[in-house]
Amino acid sequence: MAEPSAFGGSLDEAAAAVAEAARACATHNLVLTARAEGYLYRLGDLEDTITRLAAYQAAGAEGLYAPGLTKQADIARVVDEIEGPIHGRAPERPPPAAGTPFRRRPVFRLDELLENW
Repeated sequence: MAEPSAFGGSLDEAAAAVAEAARACATHNLVLTARAEGYLYRLGDLEDTITRLAAYQAAGAEGLYAPGLTKQADIARVVDEIEGPIHGRAPERPPPAAGTPFRRRPVFRLDELLENW
C-alpha cells in the first residue's frame, strides 16, 4: 500500500489506513506489509521511520518494509527497536560478506543482512 504520509497525510492518518487495510486483509487470509518510505525519499529521518514502522505494526501490519536503509548502524537500530520481520532493499553494493544471495535477491529481511555484514 502507498504510504499516505508521503502524500501529505499525518502519521495518525497513515496508521488508520494501515488498520483498515489489515482488517480487510484478515477477512481474506492475506498478509499486509506496510511501507515506511520517508527515509528513502528524504521526507523523514531514521527516528521517523522507526516511529512509523512501530505505528504500522501496532495497527495490524504483519510485515514491515523500510526501503532506503543502507548504513549498517541504521539497519541495526531498526532491527533492535522493531520486533518481527522488517524487509528492505539490498544496497547497490552489498557488504562483501553478504555474498551471492543478496546479489540475486533484491528484497531481504534486515536481520539477515546484519547477520552477514
